[in-house]
Amino acid sequence: TLLFLLMFILFAGVTPGALATDSNILILPCEYDELTLGNNGYYMAKKDGKVGVIDKSGAVILPLIYDGTCFARPENSDYFTATKGGKQGIVSRDGETIVSFVFDWIGELYPNADGGFYVHGTQDGWYVVADQTGSVLSPEGHNWIFAKVYGDIAILTRLEHPMPTVSNPYYILYNLKTGETLSPPDCEYIETADGEHFIITTTQEGMFNESGNYVVTKPAQCSILNRTGDVIVPAGTFDSIGSPNSGSSFAGGYAPALKESRLMMIDSAGKVVTDIGDGFSSIRSQVDGMYIVNKGDLQGVMDETGQILLPFSYQSIEYNYGIFNATLPNGQPVTLDRLGKTIVNGYAYRCKNAELLVVGDNALYDIYGKELVPKGKYDSISLGDYGFVVVSKNDSYGILNADGHELYPCQLTATGIASARSQILYKENFINGLLDISGELVVDFGKYILYDILPSGFITAGSSGTAGNMGLLSPDGVLVIPCTYDSIQELPGGYFVTSRGYDRQLLDINGNLVIGAGVYQDFCAYEKGLICVKKDGKWGLLKLPGVLYRSPNSPASNWAVPELTKAATQYLIPEDLMNNYKQNITRGEFCTLITRLNEQKNIEIPDSVLYDHYPFYDVLNNNDILATYSLGIVEGDGKGFFNPSAPLTRQEAAKMLPFTAKA
Repeated sequence: TLLFLLMFILFAGVTPGALATDSNILILPCEYDELTLGNNGYYMAKKDGKVGVIDKSGAVILPLIYDGTCFARPENSDYFTATKGGKQGIVSRDGETIVSFVFDWIGELYPNADGGFYVHGTQDGWYVVADQTGSVLSPEGHNWIFAKVYGDIAILTRLEHPMPTVSNPYYILYNLKTGETLSPPDCEYIETADGEHFIITTTQEGMFNESGNYVVTKPAQCSILNRTGDVIVPAGTFDSIGSPNSGSSFAGGYAPALKESRLMMIDSAGKVVTDIGDGFSSIRSQVDGMYIVNKGDLQGVMDETGQILLPFSYQSIEYNYGIFNATLPNGQPVTLDRLGKTIVNGYAYRCKNAELLVVGDNALYDIYGKELVPKGKYDSISLGDYGFVVVSKNDSYGILNADGHELYPCQLTATGIASARSQILYKENFINGLLDISGELVVDFGKYILYDILPSGFITAGSSGTAGNMGLLSPDGVLVIPCTYDSIQELPGGYFVTSRGYDRQLLDINGNLVIGAGVYQDFCAYEKGLICVKKDGKWGLLKLPGVLYRSPNSPASNWAVPELTKAATQYLIPEDLMNNYKQNITRGEFCTLITRLNEQKNIEIPDSVLYDHYPFYDVLNNNDILATYSLGIVEGDGKGFFNPSAPLTRQEAAKMLPFTAKA
């Protein structure tokens, strides 16, 4: 099938990394009081009251000589925050002190123009910005709880209340090297997107008149300063610049500005790029590269260039997960896409299932505006994970799939319904059954007591409700681990810890015994391939290869098994794809495989790509799809949709593979 052709091409020749492929290796002996995974794949180890850092190979990166928390810096894996004598500092992997041990707490580390660092942290209970020796550079007498540093220039925000005054502002623009305050004394807010141009907003002043109405005596003013404090755009040129508190004006090169109700897009030098027109009252908010703008009593939406996306003809507009909920002047609610096209009449909401909308009086639509379930058919509709829809009628529950097709009628008095990627679990007074996404009953009602669907899609189950009767079912209903245990805990990577009394043993995803009872007291894992093991009260670290699940109901073809086994050994196949091997792969599943390969190649994706960003209407917070898209490997249909559930065609695969090789 296409799935295995892709796996063969993608995974053949992948060089094994730190993970063992033929045996279990104890890379750290059981002699540590604590082992905890920290940043960048390093483990914090504690022994005899002292703490150090160890990498995945078992090599000691920092010796165990520190008193407290010891972890890799997120911005630089060669630096570590450590504790000595109750104070925090930063050391390099060579043991050199980078930041002196004089801080109660260290937050951000900012490179400065001289090749060193500025440190935002606390000293003696005060939030400060200091140099590497701990010398405080920020103005004394204030708690600068937030700091953002660009070279030597810092935006500082103080913690204290009362209200800011001319002599005591919330925000200042400050040169840490010269000690000069660059912003005016009545500054209320500062933002920048590029670290070169700073939008300064001064404090609005006013008073209450005899009628109790607030009267503005001095309106807020905006200006733009450069890094040296020179005025690029003088105060009074515009009444407002950018979106209040967005922190991202000029991120796209331009920002909206208002002057006497005239709206325009300007560049960072204050030059008008697009003159939009008169009659505007405020720039309400910025969302996902767009601005919601008020024009009189109505609202509209424009992009970062000033192009109008939604006309100024709505009473209200809210942006939620890639769609707009708006209200027309007559009070009629409507849901629109980012291009202004009406999806449905009525307010809609979404959840993890990005391809479905629940509208108004419990009607169900897809993201394209097609009605799947008419209003009134059910008393309630709620969107579950991964394409399942829970409906109710007369206090009984039923299940629909993502097409609105009834998988099970409203005959359940469910005490709980749990779903995973490809199956749904019914719990009805412990008379349980398991359906797959097509509605096929893979575990008959009453055969087992089904407790929970694990992240891998495997299901903990029992033969009765008494202790000592828990086992494990595969996603296709095969009893992998017999129902003879008190509890079963899943570890990352397809391993399971079974407990019977005080005995712990480790089994793999096929139910094979890996480590028998009595060898270790306990197991835990923070990541695939590395398992913390406890013996005689001390912790060590065990390295294990990945295992391919071999389903008797849907086995892989013999010709594909060798390459699949290699891929599974390197943890390149997600557990929830280790079944139905002969079915076609979807576009979303392809992205999941690519993500696992990129993890093996240590390709990192910035958080800005993965969060609060919706390039497709039918994808919500799916990190695998967003990451693969950001690398240029996959693309949408050109109309704003990705179609994650659609099968991957041969021509799409042929086009994507060269980009995958280059990533």
